[in-house]
Amino acid sequence: MENQPLNTNLNLSKVKTTIPLIQDGTMVKVRLADISETQRDGATIIKMEFRLVDGASTDDGGQIGAGFPLFVNFDTSLEFLQQKMARFIDGLLGTGDEGNKRGKPARPDLTPELVPTLIGKEAVAKVIVTRSKKSDYVGNDVQGLTYLGDLAV
Repeated sequence: MENQPLNTNLNLSKVKTTIPLIQDGTMVKVRLADISETQRDGATIIKMEFRLVDGASTDDGGQIGAGFPLFVNFDTSLEFLQQKMARFIDGLLGTGDEGNKRGKPARPDLTPELVPTLIGKEAVAKVIVTRSKKSDYVGNDVQGLTYLGDLAV
């Protein structure tokens, strides 16, 4: 195999590689942009991608603009992550456990037919900063969603 020279000159000196961190515990309005599925170590992983509807303050006093992405991954082989994913569906749809005391409609199953109806839904997300003890990961994580209709007084 012969070496090919680059035909591109790309200035990388001003490219930022750090991800801005939203202030820990901030509540932000988000819109679901995408849901995808992948396999990892034999388990199905559901990935939800949200976008900020409005800007948010960063932990260093800066601002992040609307459209900034936030991601949540759910390993469907783990029951506690299935429960968390169910709460996220409730946060998007205003649903709850079947027969819940608040009278909310029963949560639907997550199916290929449901996904298009979820895209574009908005909710309020609680964002936390996660710092891994096992790796150098530091990032914005969506801890939970609140249905917009539950905020109306």
